Amino acid sequence: MFLYDHSSIKPLSDTAFTLFGIEVKWYGICIVFGALVALFFGLRLARKFGLNDDIILDGFILGMIFGIIGARIYYVIFQWDNFKHNWTSIFAIRDGGLAIHGGIIAAAIFIVIYCKIRKIDTLVLGEIVAPSFFIGQIFGRFGNFFNQEATGPLVGGGKLSLDEQRAVLKRQLLPDFIVNQMYITHGRDGNPVPGYYYPTFLYEALWNLVGLIIVIILRRKWKNYWVGDGICFYFMWYSVGRFAIESLRTDSLMIGPFKQAQVISVVLFLAGAITFALRRIYRFKPMIFSEATSKEVKE
Repeated sequence: MFLYDHSSIKPLSDTAFTLFGIEVKWYGICIVFGALVALFFGLRLARKFGLNDDIILDGFILGMIFGIIGARIYYVIFQWDNFKHNWTSIFAIRDGGLAIHGGIIAAAIFIVIYCKIRKIDTLVLGEIVAPSFFIGQIFGRFGNFFNQEATGPLVGGGKLSLDEQRAVLKRQLLPDFIVNQMYITHGRDGNPVPGYYYPTFLYEALWNLVGLIIVIILRRKWKNYWVGDGICFYFMWYSVGRFAIESLRTDSLMIGPFKQAQVISVVLFLAGAITFALRRIYRFKPMIFSEATSKEVKE
């Protein structure tokens, strides 16, 4: 049996480059790149609804700020013991520490407020941002990859040799650069044993990619697809995947004995499902997507 030289594996640096003495982290680059790609798709869809670019750009900038603050506050609340003796560390987000659910909740609140101020239909803006949420999270999860965080348990639960652990990941058709990065010598929270860990960050990114593809297909093929169905689908699809994947995570934020991500996932799933069902029952704003997106862009 071939024995792999695991000691030769060097983890990828979490720092992309240094600019004027400041380390620029891959974590931040992944988030920003994902946000820009999401913005590009959001602008294209907004034009089909007749919304001008300024409305989306203003909302994007403010929404990003709102979302990042919400994601950080959420994380700090559930990890308060790590911050209560060093308050300045609350603002050190370059190395990670953003909770996606906190960002989603903050973004949802912002969207409602922004729509009221700019007199935009909330369902329309929700439809525009739904694929953007998927896109942002697909790229954002790779920030966890560089930080070697948001992983699952030790492969084999400590019962397999390092070569056997590596073989399990290779059977998942993972490229070497991902397998190598999942070899974590300093261990993980909840299971501080050096070895290979399941890349749950990747599972979630792929789940979101499938969700993005499905919502695009539904828009094009389902004749009864209403404006606003996209955000309902996002809440349901993401929540199902996150609930399942969270059961594998060893670094979860907790609410008592429960994993908070699973609790919030149930709430968001119900919110999406109930909203979708009630709209159909009471035919609340039954705007057919193909008809609503045939408008000219406002100058």
